[in-house]
Amino acid sequence: MKKVLSGIMILLSLTAFSQANDYSNLWHSIDSLEVAGKVATANEQTVSLMKKSLKAKDFEHYIKSKIYHYRLYQINHENSNQYILKDINTAIGKLPAPFKNVLLSYKAKILMDYFRHNRWQIRERSQINNPDNKDLDTWSLKTLKDSIQATFEASIKNEEVLIETPNSEIITLLAQNPVNRKYQPSLYDLLSRRLLDYYSESSFFTSEFSDSQFGFPKEQLFSPGVEFYNLQIDPEKSSSSRALKQYQRLESLHAKKEETEALIFWTLERLKFAKNELNNDAANKNFTAAMEKLSEKYQEQKIQAMINFASAYHYYELGKETNLDGEMENPEYLTKSYELLERITSKYANTASAQHAIRLKAKITAPHLNSKIQGFLASGEPGRIFVSYKNIDTLYYKVFQVSRNFLKGISYRDRHAYVRKKQEISKIVLL
Repeated sequence: MKKVLSGIMILLSLTAFSQANDYSNLWHSIDSLEVAGKVATANEQTVSLMKKSLKAKDFEHYIKSKIYHYRLYQINHENSNQYILKDINTAIGKLPAPFKNVLLSYKAKILMDYFRHNRWQIRERSQINNPDNKDLDTWSLKTLKDSIQATFEASIKNEEVLIETPNSEIITLLAQNPVNRKYQPSLYDLLSRRLLDYYSESSFFTSEFSDSQFGFPKEQLFSPGVEFYNLQIDPEKSSSSRALKQYQRLESLHAKKEETEALIFWTLERLKFAKNELNNDAANKNFTAAMEKLSEKYQEQKIQAMINFASAYHYYELGKETNLDGEMENPEYLTKSYELLERITSKYANTASAQHAIRLKAKITAPHLNSKIQGFLASGEPGRIFVSYKNIDTLYYKVFQVSRNFLKGISYRDRHAYVRKKQEISKIVLL
């Protein structure tokens, strides 16, 4: 019996390898045809691959070929929206979860793109009581927005299946950033990310977060763990409320599964969301306090690098703020940011956060110089030049008298050579 089973397993493995190799050759052929400009032939092969993968119930390749087909179809067909909408609805009906969820999310994205490209024409359409579901050109603004929201929200249904589906292969179908793959381990995470991005779209939601009433002090949105999960949030009040409800679900899910990296990732995303949406001094203070507690809780653990980088970036943003005179209001925050970044690069050198820290340190320490002069200066009267600088010890500043049309004859390439030829009039040394 064992020998028979071993033989079957080897046969299945060889068959799977053969199919994978066959698909690889087909995709290579399609890509080569597209690069050569033979779009129609590439599309024909894509349709053939689509039929083959559906018959074999290889739904990942089926979805990928569908997405390719739509893109290639659009190149040679101007009015492709109706065809794609009808076809994608048919395809969704053929697929089981979790694959239908991927295509639902993709459909929502297609509808969003249609809205962005046609928003002004759509605004002029009148509301139709019974719009044709297969004809986008009959949809009013409300019908389109409602459909986008319903499709995105439908994409995260079948939650248990989505949670148990790893993101390893499907992530490429959704064009997600692979850097964050380990922080979003399931398909539920990936589809939730796309849903949350939609909730943050100002084109679709106009209500102000600060006006939302939650029935509890807003500083509780920065609460840790269970305190946040247990907040009673009505998702019907606003898109922000819906987003917070989804953050509750994601954080409680990963806490229950003891997936620390994913839990911290979504906790940081929620804290940043609340801070940015509230956008006031109180929110900044609450965010800072929450980050300090979180860093202390995970002290000496690798995940602390990601927490500290989020804090460092927060300080960096605060440190950049200037007053009406162009002076930095809180330069001490840049110092705090730099100290945290130094800690990350020295203590957690082999992490993605350390790479982010290196880039941010370069921004903070980069030399910066800017100067402004009054638009109009009266003849014979003194004028003022405002000079702002950062990370510069000594500045040599030259002033020349030039004609009104000076800049029209000078390009960026030869401006430097022109300045060198001119006599220095003034020299400013900044200590």
